[in-house]
Amino acid sequence: MLKFWAEMAATDFAGLAERTVAILPVAATEQHGAHLPTGTDAMILDGILAAAAAAGGPARAILLPTQAIGWSSEHGDLPGLLSLEPELLASAWVALGRQVAGAGLKRLLILNSHGGNPPVIALAAMRLRSESGLLVVQAHWQDLARPEALKPKAAPAEDWHAGWIETSVMLHLRPDLVRMERAAPGALLHPEGLPPSGPARWAWMTTDLSPGGVIGDPRLATPALGARLVARAVEGLSTLIERIAAASWPPGATRPRRAGRTKTARIRRVPRKDGGGPSSGRARHRR
Repeated sequence: MLKFWAEMAATDFAGLAERTVAILPVAATEQHGAHLPTGTDAMILDGILAAAAAAGGPARAILLPTQAIGWSSEHGDLPGLLSLEPELLASAWVALGRQVAGAGLKRLLILNSHGGNPPVIALAAMRLRSESGLLVVQAHWQDLARPEALKPKAAPAEDWHAGWIETSVMLHLRPDLVRMERAAPGALLHPEGLPPSGPARWAWMTTDLSPGGVIGDPRLATPALGARLVARAVEGLSTLIERIAAASWPPGATRPRRAGRTKTARIRRVPRKDGGGPSSGRARHRR
């Protein structure tokens, strides 16, 4: 399914299929409670992508090196943070995207594992679309794995950070780095009437919501759940790569014609109300 950019020779780029998808993994380095390492987000992405590469099959995507530091200012009052300013990150990711385009690729998937990165990804994606003509898709690995289908009955409604989802995956991928004896649930706190996921969003630090930095219940995690989450993420990634590769790009690009007679569309001219000549025929659009 995947090949690695760093393992390719310069001459390998000349023979790439037109619809090859480049993947830029973006993560973060930040606290994940007392029981998980600060590199959890990057380790999860790397584990999922390693499993996808091991799945075999035709290489339909090229994997760029994981960007292990993201925008994590919301964790700034807890130890272990490595974060970059969003403007710097966006510029760096745009620079990488331009080099992807320079290699002849037209499709880029930015695969994310950190909740603070989407604003930066959106800025980089729009610049790469407008300046380099790339099709840029962004996705979080949890959107591919759909963990809600595996949610334990006792799990709290929100599992945002270092809860059963991430802890399960780490128990599967890197059990040597998980300290379950320190695992403790984190309650979701917020000002009355202003839930952080409600329609009226507000800027928050992680400690505004949970003093210990955990949002969820890691005690419910198991290695078996982690293995299932990774497998589901690999399956979802495979499907997404296929969709991106199959997309006509740029929009309006020539598609294979169906067999049979081709009809020519005609524009109906509408007489002007004053009885004069035909109108310009320009289509009207609702704004």
